[in-house]
Amino acid sequence: MRAVLAAAVGLAALQQPYCHASCPPRAIAAASAREWSQNLAAVTGARSGQGLVVGWQPGEVWVAAPAHVIFGEDLQPAPDVIAKAAATLKVLLPGDSSPRRLCPPRWGALNPTPPSGIDLSFVCVEWAGIPLFNAGLVARDLRVGDELRLLADPRTGAEIRGRAMGVSRDDSGAVVDIQAGGLAGLHGLSGAATASPSGIAGLYLGLETSGHVLPIDSVRRQAKTARIPWQLSEHEFFDCAQTRRVCVTAQAGIAPAAITLRRLPSPSEATQIGLNDCADVAEGKYELSVSSGDPKCEPSFLLVHAGTSDLAVDLSCMPLLMGVWNGGDGQQLRCVQTGVRDAQCVGLGDLGWGILNARLSVEGDHISILGWFTDATGNTHDASGRFAWSVNSLSGQIARDHGTPTAVRLSRERN
Repeated sequence: MRAVLAAAVGLAALQQPYCHASCPPRAIAAASAREWSQNLAAVTGARSGQGLVVGWQPGEVWVAAPAHVIFGEDLQPAPDVIAKAAATLKVLLPGDSSPRRLCPPRWGALNPTPPSGIDLSFVCVEWAGIPLFNAGLVARDLRVGDELRLLADPRTGAEIRGRAMGVSRDDSGAVVDIQAGGLAGLHGLSGAATASPSGIAGLYLGLETSGHVLPIDSVRRQAKTARIPWQLSEHEFFDCAQTRRVCVTAQAGIAPAAITLRRLPSPSEATQIGLNDCADVAEGKYELSVSSGDPKCEPSFLLVHAGTSDLAVDLSCMPLLMGVWNGGDGQQLRCVQTGVRDAQCVGLGDLGWGILNARLSVEGDHISILGWFTDATGNTHDASGRFAWSVNSLSGQIARDHGTPTAVRLSRERN
């Protein structure tokens, strides 16, 4: 009788999150399903089935597949049975027209690996290519009611959909069993990767398991135990119906009054948060921006995942000195940004001291000025001073040859 993991914890409660107009229901994107299908393999042993590429290293890839596909009903095969299975086993990766050679056993390990308590085995096949398989496949989250879809070898032409009817977890929160409704698979689909809205949820275990899916968490744990390479990482998935409180602060010095979070890839969806304030923000990837003329702040991008604790964003900001700065009496200073904290500037000829050529450097809450004035005869004179910065404004004092400083106030020229 095929081994299926028993539920370690009660079934997760069905949750129907509230979705506003701009937040579509959780669903499997067709483009994602096509992308994830790059990791599929056709596996033929004692039975015909499917497999999922989970790891690779130079010259080889490892495929996870149900043990019953490889060994039949004998889920405690002796070494001679494993050797016999290896002699007839056929594994085809995407684009293959003929089976690949199995990797030779190493360090006393068997290929394919014998099952260890669950209906799962790993097969290594030779492959000289550079990995093109998707490493971001693992579902970050799975809930009762989520759509499930079998990603089968395209040659079968099957597209089978269902729902997660039960999700059981262990004490660490890892999924240990998935009961699916509607996945009445066809013969030959045992081991088909089972997609969910947030990534690959597991491997379909076939018709005789009444829709059970072996969770990807269990596959990952078994790979670690068997010392199988594992490159699959969590799929970047965001549930716009889930929110987290985001709080914005800034390091001492220059800071904007507020920042705007613009959701990617739809920047028209924006949330503004004032400095030292908080707001509830939907899960997603965001670009951080400030008003025109405000400083340049890091971080410039933010990933928001739902959580019970506040997500603190501590800004590190620098003024943007790039551009043309005009004074009320005809003074003008043209600056080119040369670094995060520095700009090279030329101008202020109307001061009567010649043309200023100086480096402006951000130092804490002020901007230092160091350079020289070149007069009409070509002589140079030391220039030094200090500016304070505010939105679209520079104000302070500047001196020539360490003499009496003169006041300067400049406004950024608007484009």
